[in-house]
Parts: sequence; structure tokens; C-alpha cells
Amino acid sequence: MEQLSYIAYDPAWGMEKMPPVPEIPLYELIRRSAAQNRNKTALVSLGREVCYADMDGLSDRLACYLAREGVKKGDRVATVLPNCAQHVIAFHGIIKAGAISVPCNVMLKGEELSYVLNDAGAETVICLDLFYSLVRSVAGRTPVKRVVTVHIKDFSAADAWVPSLLEREKLTFPEAADLAEILEDCPPDSPEPPLNPREDLALVLYTAGTTGAPKGVMETHYNLVYNCLSHAHLMGFQPNDVNLQIMPMFHTSGYLLGLHPFLYRGGTVVLMPLFDPEELLRSIHRYRVNTLFAPPTLFVALVNLPELSRCGLGHFKLA
Repeated sequence: MEQLSYIAYDPAWGMEKMPPVPEIPLYELIRRSAAQNRNKTALVSLGREVCYADMDGLSDRLACYLAREGVKKGDRVATVLPNCAQHVIAFHGIIKAGAISVPCNVMLKGEELSYVLNDAGAETVICLDLFYSLVRSVAGRTPVKRVVTVHIKDFSAADAWVPSLLEREKLTFPEAADLAEILEDCPPDSPEPPLNPREDLALVLYTAGTTGAPKGVMETHYNLVYNCLSHAHLMGFQPNDVNLQIMPMFHTSGYLLGLHPFLYRGGTVVLMPLFDPEELLRSIHRYRVNTLFAPPTLFVALVNLPELSRCGLGHFKLA
């Protein structure tokens, strides 16, 4: 049978033949990588480096909390988070609990967020503390029963660049749980109920809704594992690759291109919550970023920086 073009490969392009796809949950694929790269940096979030062992263990703790709160296999858990280490920990904690992650666009307004929460049937929301008031304002019109808040600077270096929109003091709320406290107090006892990777969902990503109401696109564990392998091998990702993740993780490219394929190969992902051309260039230089996926407008802003001529980009592999 003629080989399909979208799975063709040519070693001359730096690509590799795709291996058989294991029928395992996505978190098990990433856990195997974590076991091989325990002390290696998996994530960089506002200057703070998170190793593979910590990323895996912290998501175990969140999964334990969710199970204690009654979150069951197949439940939907929504997130309203920018690109940050807590977003990755939340996603893996959700799926380790057997639940389904529903990332929401952080730009959604009240009625838009209410629609997604109702359509998804999400009873739990993990949101940035800055968005808590918005979530509470719509909770009464949705299935939401519990909220976990995240302060983005809980995972940041002391001297980190923080976007002005996020440079706020931590907000706490008596009726909401705090993710930092959960990760401190809960044991790393991930429940991980039995899953059928081909049938059970890991992720529901909502479309932009430009031609109608947003629609939830359902991704099984097998879909995401296949995606990891196809991108990583056919694009030639390697353990020494460092990807700068500016594409938002509530969009397809965020999870499916810029995050998990690199974690699968033991690479490093530098998470950027908001675009700032000067900070992006500094991050490229500081972390020796060699992979960047972004829209053309970002590259236009980058090449217009006077500092670009003084920053060698010879190490870049793919953009």
C-alpha cells in the first residue's frame, strides 16, 4: 500500500522513523521519560527550573488531592491558566486522577467562560488567583463545586521577569483551595484508575468559536501519545532540545506541539506566559533555546529588535 504523505520520513531531513505507538495513558509515557531524566530540567517557568522528578511527583500530589475531593474517572476539570509550571502540573494531576482536562482561554469573559464550563460539565476549576472573581461570578450558573487558585509567582525565581499584568501580590480566598498548599500537604499517592487509552479522554480543547459557539475537541490518551511520537520522531526532536513555549497551552499547538513531544524525548520547555520581545530574546540566549514555534508576527517583532544582531542564533535548529 502506498505510504501516506503525513507519515513519510526522510532521514536526510533530521527525521526518524516513528516507532510503534504504545497503548498507555499519556502520563505513563511522560513518567517513563521522567524516570530516565529525573534530575534534568523539564520546565523553566519565570526563571525557576523544575526537574523531571519534581514535575512528576507534584502532579501525583495534585491527583491525590483531586481524588480525595471526589473527582472521579471521566470528570471534567477546567483550568484557566497561562503558560506556567503550574499549568503543566495541573494537567498531569488531572489525568492521573482519571479526569479530563479542559483548558480555557484566559481571555474569556463571563458569559463565554460560563458557556464552556456548562458545555464541558466541569465541577472543578483550577485558575490563576487573578481570575478567581471571574470564576466565582459565573459559578452559580454552572456545575462548578470547587475552585483551586494558583499564584504564578509561587513557581518563579526571585529575580525573574514577570509580566506587569501578572506582577501582583498573592490573593487567597477562604472558599478556595490553594495549589501551593496542596502540593505541600498532599502525599504523592496518584490514584490512576484503569484506563482504556483508545477510548478514555485526556483532554477537551475548545475551538475559538469564530463561526459559532466554541466546540470541545475530544482527545483520547492514545491520540496524545500518538501525537507525541509523531511530532518527536518525524521532526527529529532530541534530549538536548530546548523549546520556548510561547504558544498558549489552551490552544492545540500548546499541548500537542510545544510541550509533550519535548517532554517525551527528555528535552526542556521554557514556558512564557505573555509575549515580550526583549524577554523572549533574553530567554533564547540564557537557556540556549534551539526550537521555537510561533506565528509570523512574533518573528517580525523579534527581527526588529536592535539587540538581535548581538545575540548569536547559530544554535537554532527549528523555528
